Amino acid sequence: MTSPTHENDGGIVIAMTLLVVYLATVFFGAVGLYWRATNNTTQPSSAGLTRLSYLLSGWANIGNALTHVLLCIMMVGDADRYMSFFPDEAGAPVGPAVLSMINGLVGVYTIRTLSSLSGASSIPLCWNGFVALAGCLVPIVWHKFFDVGMRSWPYPVIFIWLLIYAFESVAFFFGAAGYTLSRGSMDGEVSLKKGE
Repeated sequence: MTSPTHENDGGIVIAMTLLVVYLATVFFGAVGLYWRATNNTTQPSSAGLTRLSYLLSGWANIGNALTHVLLCIMMVGDADRYMSFFPDEAGAPVGPAVLSMINGLVGVYTIRTLSSLSGASSIPLCWNGFVALAGCLVPIVWHKFFDVGMRSWPYPVIFIWLLIYAFESVAFFFGAAGYTLSRGSMDGEVSLKKGE
């Protein structure tokens, strides 16, 4: 019995490779930032890197929100073109609109609140962790993009999805780094106070 053969498009393979390279770069950038902050002897520099992590995460959430707004505009503005690709969203993209609103709120909260405080909050970490996990597990999101989208969707939509991928990656990894750094600095402050 012979197994069915499937020939991959070389462009799709290259695009997926670039996505993996990007994801690895962002992940190791966040890890490197964490390492730099935890191995630094001066506290202001560590606090600065924590704020930088939160700023990157917050702006990534805002970028993700704006990208979802752009997706909504495309789907409403040219609903006939996108109806065959997104029958549930074209003309009335409620899901992308809700995601845009939540990402925008989390981004503004992260930038205005967490980047200026020394405390930690699990709100951005939980939201961005949920987005990363749901995107991987829900078949209509990334599975559909890789199985169907890269082969048949219009190029503007593929570009939008790649932007979403980039912003979600940055928001998650740098949000996790910021949360971990701020928790570590809070634990250090508590142990210093106990030693006094």
